[in-house]
Amino acid sequence: MPPKRQAIGRSTHQSRKKRALRASESDKQRALRLENLRVHAAETRSFESSEQREVSALKFKNETPGMCCVSGKVKLPELHLPPEPLLTLLSGVTRESKHFLENIRKYNSCLQMTSFGATNIVRENYMPTFRVQWQIYHRDGSLLPLPDADHKFLQIYFVVNSDEQIEQRCNYNAGTRREIVAALQALFDQHNELFHLFKTAIQ
Repeated sequence: MPPKRQAIGRSTHQSRKKRALRASESDKQRALRLENLRVHAAETRSFESSEQREVSALKFKNETPGMCCVSGKVKLPELHLPPEPLLTLLSGVTRESKHFLENIRKYNSCLQMTSFGATNIVRENYMPTFRVQWQIYHRDGSLLPLPDADHKFLQIYFVVNSDEQIEQRCNYNAGTRREIVAALQALFDQHNELFHLFKTAIQ
């Protein structure tokens, strides 16, 4: 049986030293440290057997042994890192990435193709949350706007000029930065299959 740790919950000299080192890190040093940790974790997981992964998996209290991955029978694909520039934006290291994470819902709205709808949305007692009853659905509308109307949601993808697309997205989502929206739009252009279909439809 391993010896009991005497310093649980205490601020040790080593932990204070580590906190001081991290506090003095530059953005570049912190990004490098986090990347090294991610690479090390990925390499460690790649050499694990399914049984070892089950042992290291986080479980609920009183969870039965076979509940996790059906005792190793369920094999999930490796989770790949997101492509750039999304990886850097999600890191929370640079000022730009911190701004992105603080406003991530706005940037998500910039690229959404449909709007949210429900059969019955219940708001009570000025609560910041709401309850949805019955059916949830997505409003996609028409592919092109009505005459003299602005493009919205999916319709923005059918704007031929990419600069106009960026302008429309930023106009509908105050507080977003044009350069980040442009980078995300370029990312969609490269990796999103639906985006390619829309471009084909435009042509």
